[in-house]
Amino acid sequence: MAHALGDVAELGFLVKENAWQKVDLWPSPPKGPAELWQFVAVLAEERNLAIPEFLRPITTPDEARRIVAAHRREREVVRWRNLLGNLQLGPSEDARQGSQIELRLRLDSKE
Repeated sequence: MAHALGDVAELGFLVKENAWQKVDLWPSPPKGPAELWQFVAVLAEERNLAIPEFLRPITTPDEARRIVAAHRREREVVRWRNLLGNLQLGPSEDARQGSQIELRLRLDSKE
């Protein structure tokens, strides 16, 4: 379920990015306000937004970080499966005989 950064701005965070930019943090809606706050805290951390002082004692986003990371990884796996599944490895109709197919892959140190 995706929400926009504008939804986070309504909570009082100063968001410098486009308010219409989607944020997709969880695979299913949080079970309640306390769990929702942990996901908002993850988003705030990622964007270097300050957590309000009165919410710091109840902010423990470790589990939310794990859920967000797993959700994002799953989305990327699906995206890459679709991209590679649509890759035409055989010659196209207009390909010249003996032409080569070039495939580039970039690996990031984060993965």
